[in-house]
Amino acid sequence: MTPQEKKAEAFAILAELSPGSANHWTIATTRLYEITLRDIPVDILYDAVLLCAQKDRFRPSPSDLRDAAHEITHKAQMNATEAHTAVVELICKYGSNAAPWLNDDGTVRPWMRRPGPPVELDDLPNAVRKTIDSFGGWIAICELDTPSSVFRAQFLKAYEGFTVSRADIDTRAAQRRFESQHAKVIGEPVKKLENKK
Repeated sequence: MTPQEKKAEAFAILAELSPGSANHWTIATTRLYEITLRDIPVDILYDAVLLCAQKDRFRPSPSDLRDAAHEITHKAQMNATEAHTAVVELICKYGSNAAPWLNDDGTVRPWMRRPGPPVELDDLPNAVRKTIDSFGGWIAICELDTPSSVFRAQFLKAYEGFTVSRADIDTRAAQRRFESQHAKVIGEPVKKLENKK
């Protein structure tokens, strides 16, 4: 399904929620939802509509859809310490031979493993997989000979680099703009006082 088709289907689902109510779906309603939700990726918006439809029979407001989108994107978020603990537990459990061994017919041999990442890694957030890849992949991270405290510090720093949110970036940019604007205002009276001396 293309993004446009997915978006159209999401709006069709929204239009069908709370049928028979006095609150009919109009072109203006569609436009309102499009404008207020345009920064949410179509896949997440579609999932948010489905999530809201499962929870309530009434049409969600744009803010309800935003909350659902936030819930979807952050449901698997872990802090850096939790991510490190999860990876260390998988390393202790499997080691570098963590990938399941498959028979010719595609069935899994539960008692055999081959080199590679464990299946459980797919259940962890994408940032964990990116962090592992930044160390050179699953086998490389399992064979590190650095002390555990050094690995922990490196892992936490790398993981936090992959989990910086858009809001954090916007906040930092706004803070820099504020500081640069006020540095001029504060700096001018100080210069005038220095010149009078």
